[in-house]
Amino acid sequence: MSIQLVLVALVWAAIGIYGIVAPKKLYALFGVPVETADGRNEIRAVYGGMCLAVAVVMFEAPWLGAAAPGVLLTVMVMLAGMALGRIVSMVIERPGIIPVVFLGTEILGVGLLYSIIDMSALTAA
Repeated sequence: MSIQLVLVALVWAAIGIYGIVAPKKLYALFGVPVETADGRNEIRAVYGGMCLAVAVVMFEAPWLGAAAPGVLLTVMVMLAGMALGRIVSMVIERPGIIPVVFLGTEILGVGLLYSIIDMSALTAA
């Protein structure tokens, strides 16, 4: 398992765990108060459950055989989409430091995954 894969998977796992354990604190990083059980449920589902699921599939990538490049490409495109959304938002209005840090992390994740994806395996399918 490459160090790039481990790093990206660990970030997804960390965000997922934080989203499940401390949903109010996670959104507070962005200045968003979460005062309802429904709001915390949504954060646990998206930031928690989805991020943990992505981390699990990434940790499983070395054993996915021919499916691994497609899985990594999907995660890479998800990160790129998240980064694009942040960039569009930054054009519209200036964010605080936390969204900028997340943008940097997303762009780094795209680069790390791109460095290990076997693109020839994707074109052979």
